[in-house]
Amino acid sequence: MQPSFTHDSKSVSESELRDLDELVLWDPTNWIDLIIRYSEHPQLSISGAEAMTQRYRCWRRGGTLYIQHGGNLFDRVVDAFTTILTRKKVKVELSIDSLERVKATGMVEVDLAAWRGTEPEVHLFGPAVLWGGQFPVMKR
Repeated sequence: MQPSFTHDSKSVSESELRDLDELVLWDPTNWIDLIIRYSEHPQLSISGAEAMTQRYRCWRRGGTLYIQHGGNLFDRVVDAFTTILTRKKVKVELSIDSLERVKATGMVEVDLAAWRGTEPEVHLFGPAVLWGGQFPVMKR
């Protein structure tokens, strides 16, 4: 079976995208458009600047799909100094047949317009900022 998403040695196959209970997305650095669609042919696509998309790692544990933005120590230091003017835009498109919950950390906008049936619960956690507040997060 062909992997529907691969970076380095990490991959998520079509069979691993079936019968999901939960999606956990973690990216405190970029602006994320998370588009979730119903499909009987599961697929995951992450698009944006190549330097950013190469840093994503995806894996499944139990009924949970994890998508995490990572990098080495230098990448993390640069990320810490990223400002609103230099943030990158990343699009995460997930076509799956079932999903109960979405937990997303970062500046994430969730689009469920193409979801069929009962929408999954969506829990959005904006990244903490220096004064202890949260960036606004939106659910479309």
